[in-house]
Amino acid sequence: SSSGVLISSDRGESWSGTGDLVYPHTSLLEGVVSEVRGASQAGGDEPDAAAAEGQGSPAGSHLMMMFRSTKGCAFRSFSRDRGGNWSFPEAVDVVNPNSKMDAMRLEGRGATPLAMAFNNHPKLLSYCSKCRTHLHVAFSNNDGQTWKLVAQIEDEQRDGVRIHYPSLLQLDRSTLAVFYSRFYLGRCAQVRAPRESYCPGRDSNNQGIFMATIDLTAVRQGRVPQLDTRRPNDGDERVLSDALRD
Repeated sequence: SSSGVLISSDRGESWSGTGDLVYPHTSLLEGVVSEVRGASQAGGDEPDAAAAEGQGSPAGSHLMMMFRSTKGCAFRSFSRDRGGNWSFPEAVDVVNPNSKMDAMRLEGRGATPLAMAFNNHPKLLSYCSKCRTHLHVAFSNNDGQTWKLVAQIEDEQRDGVRIHYPSLLQLDRSTLAVFYSRFYLGRCAQVRAPRESYCPGRDSNNQGIFMATIDLTAVRQGRVPQLDTRRPNDGDERVLSDALRD
């Protein structure tokens, strides 16, 4: 199977598909797109056509799409024409246990970094069977060439735990929200004592959709940010609505 994107030129009234991205011996799934400053600066050896002709590139024309894979690392592809065409996928120096990540360009004054939320471990963990854990956030100041870890959301090491499928949303200039799912794999055919250690997915209240917020001011100042991790509640509705509208 191949991967690509859907593009709309009429604010979502209609969509067209583009891209036919494949790589040998792995699937490239659940691509996430973020804006980069220039594809010629962020991977690939071919010069940007507009730059070669002495023309400025349209704002938002350079895009990077990152994928999960079965190779133990993430992959990426670049577009220089707002998603119309994409480069051949290449491996990235970011570990990936074949789980979805999310990435976005932060908003703010001047040059702002890329943010990425991801499961920071290879597919097989000797100490945690069938796990997706170590949900971390990293920033890049060079369009994804290198990444610096800035926050560790959750690191539970219990067989079958799934802390995954992050989604990033910048609430304001000083707050980045990470939404994610957490649950435990497995079904219990019978109850054993203690039930909680045998089948946490049956009784644990620590499952569902969670939200963590990261203090971006602390990150800019080089400090370890304080994390607020909890379930979203009714009080968050207005804040999230304002952030999405902006």
